[in-house]
Amino acid sequence: MMKDRDLVDALGPIIRDAEDRRFEPGFSHRVMERIRAEAGAPVIVLSSALRRQFLRLAPIAAAVLVALSAYSLLGLGTSSGQSVLEAALGLEPLTVETAYALDQGFYTDGDD
Repeated sequence: MMKDRDLVDALGPIIRDAEDRRFEPGFSHRVMERIRAEAGAPVIVLSSALRRQFLRLAPIAAAVLVALSAYSLLGLGTSSGQSVLEAALGLEPLTVETAYALDQGFYTDGDD
């Protein structure tokens, strides 16, 4: 069986002789300039397109979120002693009985 050091020694010459396949610095800029020159059409910058779409859709998404939250809160109703946030999150009101019931779930008799 080959040891790690033997493997490194065997692979060393192979790795050193391998062809370097990196692009020279500025490759992406040269490609984009060539595309612009050949196509004659403007290249749309993705970040500006995304920014425009976000500015259009963000207010609509926020309005939908507020409307759905209001609908959810109005439709839930709250129990006695339950806040609106607890009702929105679907949490049970905390009582002595529920506190003791949670405590029982943490202990097992080891038969599992």
